[in-house]
Amino acid sequence: AERPRVRSTHLQREQLGQCPSNSFGSGYLQFLEQHGFDADDRDPVRFIDDEELAYVMQRYREVHDFWHVLFGLPPTVQGEVALKW
Repeated sequence: AERPRVRSTHLQREQLGQCPSNSFGSGYLQFLEQHGFDADDRDPVRFIDDEELAYVMQRYREVHDFWHVLFGLPPTVQGEVALKW
């Protein structure tokens, strides 16, 4: 089964910069730049032996910042709590 990843090789900043200003791509790029984040910053999942579950957890980590952008929440304690609830 295909297991897509969120990596800088797929989300190139140059391409995101060409997205319309009111698009998700533009918002995601602004979020990354404003907070000094990169799509490759997520550590690999550890301590999960099941390969399928490890992928699900890795993917969950990789799309986390998407939720910040979609909900307009900052990467602060309050923003993280709001995403979890």
